[in-house]
Amino acid sequence: MGGTNVGLTVCMDFCCNDATSKRGRGVMLLESLTEDEQVLLAQNCVALEFKKGETVVMEGDKGGSLMLVREGRVAVKKLLQNDKHKHLRDLFAGQFFGEMSCLTDSARSATVEAVTDCVILELAKDKLAELSSRYPEIGMKLYRGMAVELADRLAANNDDLRKAILWAIDGTDLL
Repeated sequence: MGGTNVGLTVCMDFCCNDATSKRGRGVMLLESLTEDEQVLLAQNCVALEFKKGETVVMEGDKGGSLMLVREGRVAVKKLLQNDKHKHLRDLFAGQFFGEMSCLTDSARSATVEAVTDCVILELAKDKLAELSSRYPEIGMKLYRGMAVELADRLAANNDDLRKAILWAIDGTDLL
């Protein structure tokens, strides 16, 4: 993975910034943490800087970390075949990705690219485990946030699957 490490100050600025933590989906991860808990989280993250167009993570690569968007915007894309991708969604400051590979040690399930210059905070799986062991209340809040995000994605995928099946059966799409 590329990127430039931009340090702890960037992590702590992010975690303690109320304006950042109130945007978009995925916000439970930070909103549920107290300011002191956010500082502890920041101390366990590595801040990485990516330029517009750079790949943050590549589908199929080894995972093992949770990624939080600190600044900028990233696009999440799924490889369909050959070089064809489906754009799944954009993520903004305060949102996160990589929870599946962080929780299961599975390969990255999608490619994430920087749409703008951005800063990503990386929380390695071992750091998450250590933080959760030392501070169970933080671990519970982080794991719950990841579970809620996964449940939201599963519900959206179920709806997409239903629409695809209806389209395949009779060419209609019930909204």
